[in-house]
Amino acid sequence: MAIFETPLQTKAVVDDTEKLICTVENAQNINKHTEYILRIQRGPCKENKWYVSRRYRDFAALHTSLQVANIDLPIPPKKLIGNMQPSFIAERQIALQTYINEVLKHQQLTLSLQVRNFLDPKNYALTISEQALQSVSIALRGDGHYELKSPLTDIGWRIRKHYFLRDIYSVEVLVE
Repeated sequence: MAIFETPLQTKAVVDDTEKLICTVENAQNINKHTEYILRIQRGPCKENKWYVSRRYRDFAALHTSLQVANIDLPIPPKKLIGNMQPSFIAERQIALQTYINEVLKHQQLTLSLQVRNFLDPKNYALTISEQALQSVSIALRGDGHYELKSPLTDIGWRIRKHYFLRDIYSVEVLVE
């Protein structure tokens, strides 16, 4: 590498501790469903923002994944008939803003991979657990005493920390 060359950085550096601010800015009807446009800002810098489009079912899936934390969150109920009316969409937009504000109040939820993936899918892929499982499997390959059974569910707020259930077994050596 020459003196004046700078190393190529292929991975974006993201500070997990910076506060995320989410605003449900707008809603648009697309192909018989409504998508809500979320503006997300990381930290105090207003230039560090991006937009994500989410449907109600995405909010419902997030809500289901967060129920393991046993925190009462005010998600608006699903409505089957009349859900394309502008007045209903405006009411739901306000209710979804209340919901996401409540989620972001709780540090344990804010730092969970599910919330980070929901708000910042580019930097937080759900396949991180699978990648970690591969790395651990490769590291333990030479040791015949451990076998990975399965990844454990998200058990804490440390987003970059992944846990796996292992099984210790004995290797029998046959001697003739």
